[in-house]
Amino acid sequence: MSSAKEDWCTPPKIVEVLNKIGPIGLDPCSNSGSIIPSKYSFTLPSDGLKVDWAYYAADGFTFVNPPYGSKQKDWVTKAVEEAAKGAFVVMLVPARPDTKMWHNQILGRASVCLVRGRITFIGAANGAPFPTALIAFSNNPDELRRFELACTGLGTVICVTSPTPEDIYEP
Repeated sequence: MSSAKEDWCTPPKIVEVLNKIGPIGLDPCSNSGSIIPSKYSFTLPSDGLKVDWAYYAADGFTFVNPPYGSKQKDWVTKAVEEAAKGAFVVMLVPARPDTKMWHNQILGRASVCLVRGRITFIGAANGAPFPTALIAFSNNPDELRRFELACTGLGTVICVTSPTPEDIYEP
């Protein structure tokens, strides 16, 4: 895996978990090699950060495997904002709970599944050089519970309990 490449395709074992959560309505940062079965997707040159993800909420949850690199924080910020508007957002990100981004935007706001072992992205010769996590942002406890149940067996799940927009989703 090279840090020079930003778009690593989600591996099948993660897609299996996503399918257990429910239908995927939107993949706002897709690419030509993606196997994500979303109803809608946006690829470059379209900018998925400019799309209203909550608009697609009726068609299922939003799945984001963001570009790896400096833009990742923008995608997490967008997920927090869209969840506050009613979207259910699941993301695949490097598990880096020691970083400011994790402390400021993920921990305490999202349910987290720390994936056991290193995943191998589609097209990569080896496993990722970093641990990964699936994270879920939602102000709906039923959606978070679906996420948590779907992740059983994938890794350790850390739950957000009783999320409310007032105490969870402050940008």
